[in-house]
Amino acid sequence: MTADFAEQRRRRLLEIPVEIAQINRQLVAMRAERDNVERALKRRETYVRQEARLRERYKQLKSEAERSDYLRVQVYEDPEYERLADRLAQIAVQVDKLNFEKDALEHERKALYAALISYAAEIFEKKVDEKTLADMAGRGRVLS
Repeated sequence: MTADFAEQRRRRLLEIPVEIAQINRQLVAMRAERDNVERALKRRETYVRQEARLRERYKQLKSEAERSDYLRVQVYEDPEYERLADRLAQIAVQVDKLNFEKDALEHERKALYAALISYAAEIFEKKVDEKTLADMAGRGRVLS
């Protein structure tokens, strides 16, 4: 590893926390939106069920199972409920994607850190070896 390459890695190591912080902000926003959509979805489901209970078709159903199935179908066929459910699925995909990107950045950060530590250890070892050789030469102990 050259000094320039090590400098590039060092700079990248300093950039990664900024990128992770940006992803964390996006995750917080996505989680807040998910919570809002979940609440809206529950409200919509309650509204659709209430409206369906007022219909004559619901009143004609005899068993509790038939009524439950009817309400479930009414909820799933509601366009607004479907739109909210689709948005919730999109948010889940986005959160998964952001978590994957964050994990990849964390892995990159750790790999860069390890590479730079290794490079620093090589330099230190080389300097120690040079100093040892210089000390030995100064004392006349070099075997040539």
